[in-house]
Amino acid sequence: MANTFDLYDDKGNKVESGVASPLTHTGLAANTTYSNWKIAYAGDTTNLVKVPDFKTLKVAVTGVSATPATVSVVAGQTAKVDISVQPANATINEYSITSADESIAKMDQDGTIHGIAAGTVNITVASVDDSSKVAVVAVTVTAAA
Repeated sequence: MANTFDLYDDKGNKVESGVASPLTHTGLAANTTYSNWKIAYAGDTTNLVKVPDFKTLKVAVTGVSATPATVSVVAGQTAKVDISVQPANATINEYSITSADESIAKMDQDGTIHGIAAGTVNITVASVDDSSKVAVVAVTVTAAA
């Protein structure tokens, strides 16, 4: 039979019981330090043992998306793309936006593309957490009538 433990948070509240060794616990916030947690062997609360301070791992970015990936806009007008970072619970979900030529088009953080002058340009959305995770929007700007 496996050894089991009960887990107690820093306020002394039991958060889980009957946890088999090795200990794991879900429901903790990512990239967070926890202090003063305790464990009790097989429900024996007379011998609570302090767990050393521990920090949970961050939730890494696995991808960035921008939809649609191809946009046409008239100079002086705007278009919109939806930007998202995956997974939704990534610890660092910020992104940067870079236009290959801001004299043709640029994009705001909310995904609004501003057509400036006729031409084509790629706008790259990159994760701040992992710059290798990118989405590229191909923008064609046509001259105003």
